[in-house]
Amino acid sequence: MDLPVWAFHGDRDDVVAPEGSFAMARAIRACGGPKVRLTIYPDLGHNAWDPAYDDPALYAWLLEQKLPSATITNKDKK
Repeated sequence: MDLPVWAFHGDRDDVVAPEGSFAMARAIRACGGPKVRLTIYPDLGHNAWDPAYDDPALYAWLLEQKLPSATITNKDKK
């Protein structure tokens, strides 16, 4: 299953190095995950959640995500 991921990171984060988010995105893509997004906020430390939650695009993106539709057969209905 392709699980969408959108990660957010401050480029001046001194708690978790931004390279961790870059490495995660690369690893997801290397495993065939096409739905990975990474936003790096310039001049921001560890608090990437405030600008992420302030961005209406995040909520639009969340609402766009859907589970794949399953095909139900007669055998499944038992």
